[in-house]
Amino acid sequence: MKTMWALKPGTAALAAVAGLVLIQTASASLILVGPNPESGQGLGAVQTLLTIQGQGQDQIESGCISPTGSANCGFPDATVQSGANTTVRGINGVLAANLRFVFNGNEPGNDNLVTLNDLVITVYNGNTAIFSSAGLRNSNGTLVNPSVGLNFNPFSGTGNSGYLFRLTTAADNIPGDNQAGALQAILNGLGPNANLTVGIGALLSNASGGQETFSLRIASSGGDVPVPEPSTFALFGGSLILLGLLRRKRSA
Repeated sequence: MKTMWALKPGTAALAAVAGLVLIQTASASLILVGPNPESGQGLGAVQTLLTIQGQGQDQIESGCISPTGSANCGFPDATVQSGANTTVRGINGVLAANLRFVFNGNEPGNDNLVTLNDLVITVYNGNTAIFSSAGLRNSNGTLVNPSVGLNFNPFSGTGNSGYLFRLTTAADNIPGDNQAGALQAILNGLGPNANLTVGIGALLSNASGGQETFSLRIASSGGDVPVPEPSTFALFGGSLILLGLLRRKRSA
């Protein structure tokens, strides 16, 4: 998996957009798990939260979704695809630690990296925001600078496989950063008539196509096990073949 740090060209467009959504990252709250262990079946068959697509030669994509639409929720919404299954999703009865968010970058030919600069989830009770995440961590726990972002290999097919994120937990052992616990405490204080939904906002750069999608997934109690890359399967298979040939040669 080519998930890496990389400095991006300092475009004026990215600086202008990032200036609207940059946040303090002393305590980040969404952490990268890895490749999504479950493949979706395409747009409409997964619980899509947000669909965004670049316009013209602009390589910046951004947008967000709330119960009242895609305006005024923290990210410029010029690239949000209306009517593309973009909506908040109900999470009544779901544990905060089981919330998962899948990013699927769908670029032409899947031959260039796409950069995720910022990702924010917001939980609502009705139309009122009761929790909002702040910042990203790499899978090793390090903070992500929004002006640098995380680079990902695109996946083919809109709304299919992608990269999995979750809220930080106490098990991550990051001082002051247990956002699943913070959200769960809020949820525990709400009455039975709560109407809980979750929306999402994102900022991407180096995106020359799309549609890029963000979807909701609820983890099982068994947790998440990222699937190996195809190259990993190929390496493992090749090793088995070589081992078999060596054994045949020894027994001959």
